[in-house]
Formats: sequence, structure tokens, C-alpha cells
Amino acid sequence: MPRKVIPRTGPREKRAEDLGALHRLLIKACPPHTRHPTPTADSPRYVPSPIGDKSIAILAWLLQVRPWAIYKWIAKGEIPPKRASAVVDVAEGRVTLADFSPFIY
Repeated sequence: MPRKVIPRTGPREKRAEDLGALHRLLIKACPPHTRHPTPTADSPRYVPSPIGDKSIAILAWLLQVRPWAIYKWIAKGEIPPKRASAVVDVAEGRVTLADFSPFIY
């Protein structure tokens, strides 16, 4: 008997475990994207998608930083003010700079 496939209806948050409040806020800020079906040197690695994934890797790609840099902010529980502003710009209204105020150093 074939397996029933249930279509996805919304973004899926990709994370192995909850790393705290800053991690949750960064995942919330990440716009849903999906991998490009045939990435080339000219095409983007991820493309916007209403039912795409939300992950630190996608957020890092959008901010043009390495994922380990974001995990470093999460481990410290702090984010630089310039990066918090960049995350808010990428978030498209999902989070505000005031949400980051407890984490800005």
C-alpha cells in the first residue's frame, strides 16, 4: 500500500534542539526559503517560498555571515547592534529591534 503524502501548508522550522530565547527569535526572524532546485554559480542557493524552511543556515546566507557566527551569538546570548538591525531588515516585519533589546550588547 503506498504511503499517503500530506502536503505542507506552512513554513517548517529546522532545528535540532531549542538553544534558548535568542535562537527562537532568530528562527522567527528567518523568512521561509527553500533550496534552489538546480543551483549554479549565477543562481541563488536559496529561493523564497511561502512553505519553505526556516533555519540558521538560511538566515546566515541572507545576512552574508557564516552559520557558526550566528551560533556564537546564540551561545553568548548576545548579538551585535549592527547585526540585530540587519536581522530586522531581513525579517520583513516578523520581529522588531525592540525584540532584540535584551540581547544587544
